[in-house]
Amino acid sequence: MSPLSATHLHSAGRWAIGVGLVAAAWGVMALTPDTDFPKQPFPVAATLGEPAEARNLRLTVLDVSGASELSDAHGWSGPGPWLLVEFEAEAVSEEATASLQRIELRIGDRTYRATDRPLFAAPRERLRIGLPATATAAFELPIDALEDSAQNRRAVVSFAYDDINRQLDSVVTHEVDLTQISFAAPAEIPDREWSR
Repeated sequence: MSPLSATHLHSAGRWAIGVGLVAAAWGVMALTPDTDFPKQPFPVAATLGEPAEARNLRLTVLDVSGASELSDAHGWSGPGPWLLVEFEAEAVSEEATASLQRIELRIGDRTYRATDRPLFAAPRERLRIGLPATATAAFELPIDALEDSAQNRRAVVSFAYDDINRQLDSVVTHEVDLTQISFAAPAEIPDREWSR
């Protein structure tokens, strides 16, 4: 082998090693989770009518509906569109700090919190073990949430026990296809009820 071909072979080997290292670095970057990944809550999927259990929270989504206008039995009313999620919730292991601190709707990259305007809707007081509270979470939606789009077909309602320490907590989620819900008729939101 001539000294010239040995130099080319040696140079080609260096290039191959360099390209291999760049490919390995790209692979490591592609597989490394983003910085928010370790802080994400653990989702627990809820299907309609079936209980789902997260940390100290048992929740059943009973119904999902829409409304063009919303009112309550106490004289409050507001124009919509509104998404209404009726649910039943109870504590699982302890009552001292058990309450629904976070009820949110995520549509694409936008997040909406359940409204506080119908004052007698979602439970704010402590949840009880063995005494489920039935309530309705109401979300006031923008008009574009009614359009037929991929993000509107995959909206997600989430219920969580803790609004401050979201890291490594569990959250009950329910997927909603907004394009399959009618928002044509008005609705009255019922007062929350405690099991007897």
